[in-house]
Amino acid sequence: MCFEPSEFSSPAPATWSKSATRRGASPRNSNGNMTALRWNRCFGRICRFPPRLGTPLGTTVARPDGAPYRSGTEREFDLMPANRARSSIVPTPLDARTVSYNPQPLDTRSIELPAAIAPLVEQLAEHNHDIWARQRIADGWTWGPRRDDAKKTHPGLVSYAELSETEKQYDRNSAIESLKAIVLLGYEIRANRDS
Repeated sequence: MCFEPSEFSSPAPATWSKSATRRGASPRNSNGNMTALRWNRCFGRICRFPPRLGTPLGTTVARPDGAPYRSGTEREFDLMPANRARSSIVPTPLDARTVSYNPQPLDTRSIELPAAIAPLVEQLAEHNHDIWARQRIADGWTWGPRRDDAKKTHPGLVSYAELSETEKQYDRNSAIESLKAIVLLGYEIRANRDS
């Protein structure tokens, strides 16, 4: 129950005003317990809040099975899951950018790379890994058995030869897609006769 400031003579009354009591407002809840009055500075109102946590509820408030609550705190904890389920507030992820970002790479499905380019793919994959590792090391990362952003450790900070086939394939896919994009954009990839 909230009252506008005009109903009280002071912005932070210690007790209920007579005018609020005459209108039917009561400083006691249905169990006869005193309720707290607080000036809500954000909304400019005085609000009546439920009893403090731990306040006995009496016999009128009971669990669904009929057993009495020992305190208001116990009842609040029982009501939490139901209140959350009814809530229309959906928690916002800490970083909503990942939800709204929809990658749109070039469509390279129609591009066929010649088999002779396979050694180049492997060299570019190793190069990509080395560039990534060099940047991580420059940023203070070291090798660790598992990734830990706080400690800046990463299991991938090893030579390309020591990577698992799955990790190598990730680098190969990046190299292949880059080469396909070069061809799609109208460029040619050919080896110099001297090399």
